Amino acid sequence: MKYKTISSKSINSDISIPTSKSYANRAIILATLESGQRVVSDIPESSDVQEMIEVLESLSLVSDYDGNKVVINKSFPEDEVISNTIKEVYLGEGGTTIRFLLTLLSLGGQSYRVKVHPRFKLRPYRGQLSLLRELGAIVVESADKDILCELQGPITLPAKINIDCLKTTQVASSFLLLKGKYEFEIELLNSDTSMAYVEMTNLMIQNSSKEVYKVPVDYSSAGYFIALGLFLQKLHLNNVNSIDAFQADSKIINVLDQIRANYKFDNGLTITPKDSYKHFLIDGSMCLDLVPTLCFIAANIEGTSSIFNIKNLIYKETDRLKGIEDILFAFGVEYKSDEDSIEIKGNKIKANIKELHTLPDHRLIMMGSLFLKLSGGGDISPFSEVSKSFPGFFTLMN
Repeated sequence: MKYKTISSKSINSDISIPTSKSYANRAIILATLESGQRVVSDIPESSDVQEMIEVLESLSLVSDYDGNKVVINKSFPEDEVISNTIKEVYLGEGGTTIRFLLTLLSLGGQSYRVKVHPRFKLRPYRGQLSLLRELGAIVVESADKDILCELQGPITLPAKINIDCLKTTQVASSFLLLKGKYEFEIELLNSDTSMAYVEMTNLMIQNSSKEVYKVPVDYSSAGYFIALGLFLQKLHLNNVNSIDAFQADSKIINVLDQIRANYKFDNGLTITPKDSYKHFLIDGSMCLDLVPTLCFIAANIEGTSSIFNIKNLIYKETDRLKGIEDILFAFGVEYKSDEDSIEIKGNKIKANIKELHTLPDHRLIMMGSLFLKLSGGGDISPFSEVSKSFPGFFTLMN
């Protein structure tokens, strides 16, 4: 098995954080729906975004892509290429990428064979397929582990659509993105989780008329290095200039306030370590992707910290709650958990672990790497999955 080595040494004290795949994918979908040329710049290296662009290139919607900016000069479904054969498209593993593209493709009349990474078929997806059927699409699911379905539209958008957000808000966002082009109403059911992403989508719709859109920095990625700055060394995140309320993981700033961290915004975000911190309490449903990082912070501070409303972690790339528990157990961290919450009794990590194996989940791998960094360094596997959101993670870590 291949490992990535994490050094215990200090890292570069001045670093740049990648841009947000959540913003980027929304901006790219909106650009394909608009008439006329649209440019999305500061594209992140995230494989989720790269796979989104590759699909749109295969649909002949992209006129130029140089790695930093993508130029989209055609509109979907108006410029869809229709043939008598089934067109294969590979949508990868990313929930946002797959769910956004499923709704987009259903607007057209071409027949598509939708291929995905097998792990995605372990996540909730049938609700969206059922909704697309209700709206008039032909959807045939596949038993093949690499094929999600065969899909052919066009769907007909009614005056009002009800969308259940109990397990994910990504399907809701995929339809909200259409509202700049089509007139219909959406009622969100069970909408008490990850609503910051819905608010982000609404913000993006308001900005969809911009011919050039610059993708903001990613708070999910920033969180790992904010956490390191609390314990390892003083760090300056030179492109994190303010709190972005539309990014769920900006909730880490609320946690910094609770634990009384030493941080400031001044031409970037600077975090300076302290000898001790207070414990914290947070509703994890507001920032599910941040929970692994918060568990790392909780394990290294005084007192018992609590994270609640986290039952939807099981619907991520893996059963993320189990993966978090595995890492905490490996490092001897005291915790109590049930299906919807976790309490962590903090202490300075003293475990001498030289090899760590996590579930194949980018956020668990990065969480485990933080633990290794503070406990003397070591090897972690798997590691390639970090390309999903943060391909440059290990370069910055070492």
